[in-house]
Amino acid sequence: MAVGRKKGLPESPDLKLLAVWEAFNKKPSDKSHEYHLTVYNNLKHFDESNRVGILDELLKIENDSLGQNNRLRHIRQKVMDLVDRKTATRHLLMKSGTATEAADRPITPDKDLDLTLADCEIQIAILRAYIWGKYSDGQSNDWFDCYCYLSGLYHGNNISSQSGNNARPFMFEGTSLDLNAENFLTCRQKCLDAYIGQEFNLPANTSNWFIKLLRTVKKQPIWRRLVS
Repeated sequence: MAVGRKKGLPESPDLKLLAVWEAFNKKPSDKSHEYHLTVYNNLKHFDESNRVGILDELLKIENDSLGQNNRLRHIRQKVMDLVDRKTATRHLLMKSGTATEAADRPITPDKDLDLTLADCEIQIAILRAYIWGKYSDGQSNDWFDCYCYLSGLYHGNNISSQSGNNARPFMFEGTSLDLNAENFLTCRQKCLDAYIGQEFNLPANTSNWFIKLLRTVKKQPIWRRLVS
């Protein structure tokens, strides 16, 4: 199923991922976008060799997408995989009592997990900024917000179930569903197939940093919002 789009959304078809990377490697100002702060602060945890490795992974995702019939869909899949990895890692850190919310958090005793989390934060922010600027894919309550909610529930339950906790049903688009692999994958597919600008009916108590961010962004051309 092809990813559709709403009319009237501008595009920046010539945007390159490297331009996003270079912009977010510069020291942010007081007015810098949250994506910029996320990337810049998390990159502090890596040496030059590891930074190059992260960039190579991102450029491969971009290059592979250019050979796809549906370029945006390919990148969405990669973002979803990163969200899953980030969510599972954060739950493991929370379980060990070392997780923090701050983007400039210090490295904890669980160094490998913390570096994994930082890597995910960087790649997600870069890819989200890239597809926002290139494809206008970055609205409030969109597939990404919904998938962060789903991933948090599913992977959090997988970890907590090891302690004998029972999964509670979850809400998706106003419907109560059992929290199992089949329902998770079905909802994941619906997020992947969402058209650009499609909003999901997230539970009222869902808290997501991206939703809060978009409500405060000024009405500027999309790419200028990301690098200002």
